[in-house]
Amino acid sequence: MIPIIGAVGWHRTGKTTFIVGLIRVLRARGIRVATIKHTSEAIQMDREGTDTFHFAQAGSSFVAIAGRQGSAVLLPQPPEPTFWELAAMVPANIDLIIVEGYRKLNLPRFEILIEGLPETPPELLLAAVYRDLALAPAGLFPDIPILQASEYERAVDILLEKGILAL
Repeated sequence: MIPIIGAVGWHRTGKTTFIVGLIRVLRARGIRVATIKHTSEAIQMDREGTDTFHFAQAGSSFVAIAGRQGSAVLLPQPPEPTFWELAAMVPANIDLIIVEGYRKLNLPRFEILIEGLPETPPELLLAAVYRDLALAPAGLFPDIPILQASEYERAVDILLEKGILAL
């Protein structure tokens, strides 16, 4: 099974920025990454006038497009797929799935914060990640690392130390 980690935090805390930096470091180390994001906002991955847009508008529940420059799968019809349905679509050659959101899943995770205490249970918390370490509370948890949001290499080292990843 492909290892899965999460990145959670409130809106505008820097989750996406953290994940992008983490992906770059992982790729530099040869790790193949998949990402799955959950949002409560409306999604439009296609644009009006394309063939795939017309397929979806006509009622197709699964629309895929493939070409030399890339591929995409659109699931335009309700119900919303579960996380596990999406994870099952990830190719087997992927080394790690990073999830943004899906806070209710019991996944090991980085919690990205501006200030205050993490809400993640300590047994799931890989690290508390702060945009500014000066705003991190002292003595958070003795066994939980506290990272500056730009410490991507250290975050990858945590994944290796915890046995989530192996090089």
